[in-house]
Parts: sequence; structure tokens; C-alpha cells
Amino acid sequence: MGKSLDAFLAPCGRRFSQTARRPAGPVRQRELSSFSASRRVPYAAGHVLAIVADVGSYPEFMPLVKKAIIRNCREVDGARRAFDASVAVAYDRLGISETLFSHVVVDEQLRTVTATSDEGAVKSLKAVWTISDEGEGTCAVHLAIDYVMQSRPLQFVLAGVIDLVARKIMAAFEERAAKLYASAS
Repeated sequence: MGKSLDAFLAPCGRRFSQTARRPAGPVRQRELSSFSASRRVPYAAGHVLAIVADVGSYPEFMPLVKKAIIRNCREVDGARRAFDASVAVAYDRLGISETLFSHVVVDEQLRTVTATSDEGAVKSLKAVWTISDEGEGTCAVHLAIDYVMQSRPLQFVLAGVIDLVARKIMAAFEERAAKLYASAS
């Protein structure tokens, strides 16, 4: 039996090619997921900015937010302030309960609120709220979110519900504005 196994499996003298080996390490990096939403609302830009920047009040009106703690509040310069926030989020239907830690910068001049994170369940997160004055007591609100979660299952689940969650978030901010500023606008 002097023939190799290749001779039986690949006749005519052809040999099987070697399988290319992948280098050790992750097969591929998780891809960044993005989402954005915009709305025009009948409230002054300053009022909407105040609501978005008041992270400590989120448990009072934001769906899924159970607790918010603000630490290290500081002025960055004349128009910006920064703080660290921990926000406890629970989505009972999916059995998700996480505390999200983020660094938040509020820019009064640009009317932006930017939250970034790379801790806990979040591998990378950047959420930017931009509020633009439209005149006559109205403003445009834009929310852009880029994220990568630490676990693939959580990334997959979040990708499937991010649109619904973002719409609920935007609606919650509108309801909060109506409650606080309906007669002022």
C-alpha cells in the first residue's frame, strides 16, 4: 500500500491544497452600529437643551431608566460643562439590566450634548444631541448614536430594537418639554 491517502481521494496525481490558517486572535472586529433621528418640536432650543442636559432627571420621564447619578460636574470653559453619569437601564421583557457609565459634555453655544462611553456593557458609544433654533419658538432636534456593545448577543438585540427605543426616547423628551414648557413657547 505505498500510496498516500491523497492518491485515493484526489486521483490523477493532484494533491489537496493546504487550508489557509487564520492568525490567532479575533476573527473580525465588531462593526460599529449607527442610528440617527431628527424632529422639529414647538419648543425653544434653550428649553430642549436644558432637558437633554439634565441627565439626573432622566428617571422621572425616560422609559427604561431606573436611576441616574451625576458626578464630577465641572466647567470646561465659558460655554461648556462636563460631568460623569451612571444611568441604570432595565428592559424587563428582554431581561436586560445594565448600568451605563458615560462622560457627558454640554456645549451651550453649539447647543449640543455629547455622551461617550467605553465601560461596562459598552465597548464604544458616542451619542450626540444637536438642537438648532428654527425661530418662532421651534427647534430641530437631532440625535446621532454610534455604538459597539461588548457582547455579540447584546449588539444583535440592540440593533433590532434601537429604532423603537430611539423613537420612545424622542417622544419622552417631547412629553417632558410639553410638561415643563408648554405655556412658555
